[in-house]
Amino acid sequence: MDSVTNINNKKDAMHAVPLEDALSLTGFGRYQKWIALIGGLCWMACGFQNSLNAYILPSVKCDMHVTSSMMGLFNAMFLAGGLSSGLLWGVLVDSIGRWPVIVFGMASDATFTFISSFAQNFYLLLVFRFLNGFVVGGPAAIILAYVGEFQPHDKRRQVLCYLGFFWTLSWVILPGLAWMVVPLDWEVDWGTWKYNSWRLLILMVGCPSLLSALLLSSYPESPKFLLTQGRDHEALQILANIYSVNTGQPSSTYPVKSLEYSSIGKRPKTEGKSICKPFMLMLEQFRALLTMPVLPITLLGSYLFFSNMFGYYGLGLWLPELMNRFEAHYSTSNVTVSVCQLEPA
Repeated sequence: MDSVTNINNKKDAMHAVPLEDALSLTGFGRYQKWIALIGGLCWMACGFQNSLNAYILPSVKCDMHVTSSMMGLFNAMFLAGGLSSGLLWGVLVDSIGRWPVIVFGMASDATFTFISSFAQNFYLLLVFRFLNGFVVGGPAAIILAYVGEFQPHDKRRQVLCYLGFFWTLSWVILPGLAWMVVPLDWEVDWGTWKYNSWRLLILMVGCPSLLSALLLSSYPESPKFLLTQGRDHEALQILANIYSVNTGQPSSTYPVKSLEYSSIGKRPKTEGKSICKPFMLMLEQFRALLTMPVLPITLLGSYLFFSNMFGYYGLGLWLPELMNRFEAHYSTSNVTVSVCQLEPA
């Protein structure tokens, strides 16, 4: 009996294929292209949210009579939401998976965006912008990894480079959309309740988030994540389905019959698994970044990223408001002024 078991184990081992090889055997075709396109839509929706404040800020100031300091707070709240949720999303991604975090995050982002477009109070709008930053931070950080884990090794870098184009595209589309929508002389006025063009822009920005959540809901979890959780059979079924979509052949003809787990690391223990283990692992990894010899590299990388984002968001989110102030100044005066000398428009 033992000899028969050993023979069967050897046969199973012969069929075991590393995940990267199994992905290559699915081919590169319609499945990967569609999931990359949907991932690009999700990435673009995140880009819309990150730059939205710049194009509604002048209108918010006018309608809600906010001061310059309140405008600064408005810009900061979205980023504060993303900052405060980073650790949480990192833990959830490693415990429940990439797919639920992305779908939940994008659906929640759309919901908060739609509701915020009806906010009549500045502080209520502030709360919703914080919530938008909180929920969109997860998908924005994870979508590249999720899409990449469906791509064959020889195509992965190329696909992810193309995916980055969608973020840039969002910063091109949104100014054009704002240019067409915000100046519209249109308003629904029900006494103390108003709905006008800049609120419509907010509503429109929520649509790509909703669409990406709906489209991704029909796709599965990443095969790599399933394999790390010991869910080999589910991962194999997904790979067989990818093969079928790409080749037009029945999934039963997919040549891989089992996956080699050792190609991605040590199999986790399934008993007693909880969210605490990924959390502690993340803290341990974070602590390692603050110790020698990697501490100088951590500080240098953080400084470079901070400097980049300081200009990227610090100037970018204020630029439309600054242009309004310059235009208001030069419409009544020919005296050259600096940014610091500008009066609120």
